[in-house]
Amino acid sequence: LKSLDNDHIKEMMRTIKAYEKHTIRAGIYGDYHEALNALLIHPLVGDFKKAKDALDELLEAHKEFLPQFFQ
Repeated sequence: LKSLDNDHIKEMMRTIKAYEKHTIRAGIYGDYHEALNALLIHPLVGDFKKAKDALDELLEAHKEFLPQFFQ
């Protein structure tokens, strides 16, 4: 395999890794703002209102599996 010596690819990988880390922290601690930050970091989201609406809908739909967000 060729080396991924491309700055654009490296930055995209860093961005996705940051998204993953924020998502994990949000899930562990039930931190709503951390979850929202994760969505805002993701390169395919980028819109505050849409991210917030999606997060609210997801949390409500999966409330029984995500009790840490409702304590």
